[in-house]
Amino acid sequence: MIIYENQFQANNFNILPGDVHQHIIGIIEASPTSQFYCHVQEEIPNVYVYLIENNQLEKYSVCHFFSCDQIGREYLYQSLPLEQIRFFSMFASLINIT
Repeated sequence: MIIYENQFQANNFNILPGDVHQHIIGIIEASPTSQFYCHVQEEIPNVYVYLIENNQLEKYSVCHFFSCDQIGREYLYQSLPLEQIRFFSMFASLINIT
């Protein structure tokens, strides 16, 4: 797994539709006091972007998720506070789902 901290490899963003790239840049530019950690996963034809925004100054962490394919321009986006992600993970581990 490759994680980029506050610097993003251009070749990873070349596989993303322009709208997704612009959305990610908008999130980053909107919060100059945050640290960002990014993981891009390509499972042809799908691309998943996991972006964690951590702002120690304002005391919050948000997880941004992007899902798209390399065929069209549409993409899915969701953001959740890290606390909700942690709870969801704990909840899923309590039930017997595989």
